[in-house]
Order: sequence, then C-alpha cells, then structure tokens
Amino acid sequence: MSRYDWPGNVRELHNFLDRYAAFGESAAEFLGGAEAFLPSAVEGQTLADATRQLEHALILKTLEKCRWHRGRTAVALGLNLRTLQRKMKALDIRGHDRD
Repeated sequence: MSRYDWPGNVRELHNFLDRYAAFGESAAEFLGGAEAFLPSAVEGQTLADATRQLEHALILKTLEKCRWHRGRTAVALGLNLRTLQRKMKALDIRGHDRD
C-alpha cells in the first residue's frame, strides 16, 4: 500500500480502506484497478452485474487460496460462514464439499 502512488484523491484512499476492511489482503489487488478481478468486464455493464462478477471472482479466488475450506475462506473475506454460504449459493459457486 505504501508503494502505490495514490494518483487519485482522498476518496480513492477511503474506498481502498473500505475494501481492505471488507476483503483484507485481497483488496491490495484493487490497486492495479478493478481489471485485476474483472478481466472480461464489458463497457456499459450495470453496476449490479459488475458487483456480482467481482464478488464471484473474489470468493472463488479466496476459496482456491484456502483450499476450498469455507470456514477459512469466510474469515479471510471478513464474513461469517452463513453469509459466505448464502453468497456462494446466490452466485452458483459449488464444487468442493469438504470443510
């Protein structure tokens, strides 16, 4: 975080800190821009669709990092386990059933 140039204004830093509080270390990837999480983002996409795509990518990446252990994934994302499970169901993320 200290190596980032912070070319934006105070709002950019504030938004990053909000993401850091919500997503922990994974928020550092936002410093390269949302494109790091949204490689297939299409111009004109709705905010709801972009948010859903971002959540899907972040949860999936964190699940893989935590070897699909949902409890550890929830902690890493700053969520309780039930919230993670609801998001996974809503985003149709399934695959590994071990915890």
